[in-house]
Amino acid sequence: MDQLARPAPTDRSLSLITDFLKTAVAWWLAMLLAWIALCVPLFLVDLPPLGDYPNHLARMVLMSRLPDDPVLASFYMTNWAIIPDLAIDVFMPALVKVIPPLLAGKLLLAGILLLDIIGAAAYAACVHGRRTWWSLGAALAGYNIAFMMGFLNFNVSLGLAMLLAAGWIGLRRWTVLRAAAFAVAASALLFFCHLMGLFFFLALAGSFEASLLWVSLRDTGRSREMFQRTLVAAGSLAAMLVPVAVLYPLTGLSSTAGDDTRFLSPHEKLVQLIGPFVNYNFSLDALTACAVLGVLLAGLVTRRLILAPGAVAAVMGVALLYTALPTEYKGTGFLDTRLAVMLGFLAFTAFRLRLSPLLSRAVGVGLLVLFGLRVATVSFAWIESRIDVDNTRALVSLVQPGERVAQIGIGPDDVVDYWEKIGLPWRLSTNERTGFHMPGYFFIERSAFWPYLFTDVLQQPIVMRPPYDDRRYTFRGRPSRARLADIGGEAGLPTVNPYCAFDVVLFQDIWAEPHPATIQPNWLEFVAANKTAALYRVRAPRSCPVVVPNGA
Repeated sequence: MDQLARPAPTDRSLSLITDFLKTAVAWWLAMLLAWIALCVPLFLVDLPPLGDYPNHLARMVLMSRLPDDPVLASFYMTNWAIIPDLAIDVFMPALVKVIPPLLAGKLLLAGILLLDIIGAAAYAACVHGRRTWWSLGAALAGYNIAFMMGFLNFNVSLGLAMLLAAGWIGLRRWTVLRAAAFAVAASALLFFCHLMGLFFFLALAGSFEASLLWVSLRDTGRSREMFQRTLVAAGSLAAMLVPVAVLYPLTGLSSTAGDDTRFLSPHEKLVQLIGPFVNYNFSLDALTACAVLGVLLAGLVTRRLILAPGAVAAVMGVALLYTALPTEYKGTGFLDTRLAVMLGFLAFTAFRLRLSPLLSRAVGVGLLVLFGLRVATVSFAWIESRIDVDNTRALVSLVQPGERVAQIGIGPDDVVDYWEKIGLPWRLSTNERTGFHMPGYFFIERSAFWPYLFTDVLQQPIVMRPPYDDRRYTFRGRPSRARLADIGGEAGLPTVNPYCAFDVVLFQDIWAEPHPATIQPNWLEFVAANKTAALYRVRAPRSCPVVVPNGA
């Protein structure tokens, strides 16, 4: 009878697993394993194909070599100023001096992924007053559209904003002076990292203080002390704006015109809401977004969903601002997209679920399967990118130090079925290109001049030296690939070689040109080609007239 009364081995195993999952060790272990899984794709390749990432890494290498490299120093120079976009510029140049740049870059990306997970988990724990398993679902948003596009400074500031907001909530019981000092320091740090990260921090911290202030105002008769404490904290919160008020007028952004403002259509705005989960497979990305939204809606209907009072204003504020902001403004692209990414992290941090053990396991298994599929998708795409990276590196090895390099690119108007023909690693599921900046790292590594390096004086501490900062060395006015391929020279084709200021031209996307060796032989001398790109030498290089006709 005693043997019959004992639970079955399977039941005992499930009981042990359930008990273990309730422990802090299991929670921390799950976070660690999620981060390790996210890092797997990073170490499958030398150069992760993340949009702007090769350009940023090239800048880090450049800054580490200036002013000691006389060749690069003849093209570029540092220009430190008050710039609200310096998250990686302050430490990465020193790091790439100590360890190989490609390894340093991957460690940076791994650190960003860790910062996102820890920041989300810490903020959720503080705003809810407990650790939540749901917050670990933020790992699903690790490879989001901003990360895939290589917006490194923004990504650093995003995780840091959540971590500092958690610190503010946890440490707000400090004395007035200490709280104010923390507020000013956090605001100043995020200001120099990225303005969008500063906004996110202010939204999170401000939302928490607003909830406390609302409680105090609603019942001041019994909560006068609480009301006073909240006013003190609100004063500290106001102190967070001091660095912005002092530093922003010194950046030059305040005087920059917003002539490049562009808004998305309502349909584009709706599609962009899957931005927190965008990588390479639209069906999987949309399924992930719908699964997360579905779980939240199901929790709402069954009253198992809890929205932290301290996060209500943040969710509402970010959502409303997302609908109103343009996608391009004052030189910043994907502006509203970044808010969509914030909403993705808020979905896992502002909410928590109160589920039965059976439902918890079902939701956990489902999200775990999605997580595995997403990591596998990124891994396979990046493995495929190694061929193009190696082919590009081989061609760039033919470029000599000090040579000036331009690129030929193609666009949707050049090729029929453009998006379908681009290799998987170089386009995201929402049709954003990620491959243009890939050669940049190798050109800077070769001490060559690459005019597409990020050198905006309002965003980077690097500028081009004269005369390389004039229009002859920019890609504006260069004929498209289709016009270059027109050997017959249709009317309107520039009479002056548009690449006369350069020594070498790299033609990416060689798959779009069936006869790369015959592209404008009067201007370009074919050197070599492979399945990824082609390299040309410019005929009569560095022989531009004072004014170059516009070939656009």
